[in-house]
Amino acid sequence: VAGGFVFKEDSKLNDMVDEDGITLTQRKNNLCRRMRLEKRKREVDLEEKNASHTESLHADHAVSSPATVAPGIRSPAAEADAAEALLGLMRESSGSGNSSL
Repeated sequence: VAGGFVFKEDSKLNDMVDEDGITLTQRKNNLCRRMRLEKRKREVDLEEKNASHTESLHADHAVSSPATVAPGIRSPAAEADAAEALLGLMRESSGSGNSSL
């Protein structure tokens, strides 16, 4: 028993599987995904807390804080800007005779 699961070798899959037929690799991937999501959620919560604290300190100066986004996650506006820049590059390359894009 490892981590609440009983694993055995599966020669067909060349991997370890548990009693439910789930591979050790898939269990690891699911755990890592849940950990990443939790870490991002905590980072966003911390950023929001810091932003609200900053806003309360600057409320009398009428300073608006930009939307906070966790590191590694772009805001919708940044995504739109990146998409527009990519489209522009694609248009430029197709206009110059480069058909690779």
